[in-house]
Formats: sequence, C-alpha cells, structure tokens
Amino acid sequence: MLAELTGFDAHRGVLASADRPGALDPAELLVGHRRFVFLEGLSDLENLGATFRVAAALGFDAVLLDDRCADPLYRRCVRVSLGWSTVVPHARFPGTAEGMAALSAAGVATVALTPAQVRCRWTALRLWATSATRWR
Repeated sequence: MLAELTGFDAHRGVLASADRPGALDPAELLVGHRRFVFLEGLSDLENLGATFRVAAALGFDAVLLDDRCADPLYRRCVRVSLGWSTVVPHARFPGTAEGMAALSAAGVATVALTPAQVRCRWTALRLWATSATRWR
C-alpha cells in the first residue's frame, strides 16, 4: 500500500505527511532581512536542495527564486537539502527582472557569480565583503 501512495517502492516503511505552507510574499521577505540568495532558472532539484543547505550553513536569511526555478518543497529537493528547504524562508518572484528591481529598491547590494567572462570591480566587492562580515 505504501508503494501505491508514494509512487515508488523504496519507502523503507516510513511515510510522512505535512501541510504545505502558503507562498510567502517576496516584498514581505525583504523587510527585516539582509542576506539573500537569489536564484535564476535553477531547475535541477539536487542543485536547488544543495543551495538551500549551503544557504542555511552560511547564515543567509532567505532564498529568493524566479519563476523558472524548481519547487523547493518537492521531495527530492527536501531530501538533498536535509530538510533546510522547509526551514529557510523562500519566496518566488514572477521573473528575474522583477526580483532584481525589488532587491535594488530595498537597498540590497548584489554580488553575483557568472560563468561569463566579465570584469569585476574588485573595490566594490571588497567594500561589500568588509561590511558583510559584520552581520549578526
């Protein structure tokens, strides 16, 4: 019977059920928080779960997702995140441009990683790193 309920036969005799929380409003999440991980188009559930786990380990306040990211409450993501995707607050923006505009309007400094070959203004990054080390 458990295999029918779960959809696979590797349940090991354990079944859990939880209420899915309502979606958080990203504008509300920006108030009172300082450090965010903002993800764009991350559709791989394992990478999303690992990102939540790292965000929790590094003390980020919340994870913000665009409309193309996978569901952080999907069972594979929850398992890889070691449950952190159920604990770390997260919200979804309707798109990347809207998310970046909201972060900018809230006065959040953006530091990004990209595989593109672009030049970085190291002085700006150094200033951010110096002020970021003073959190909490």
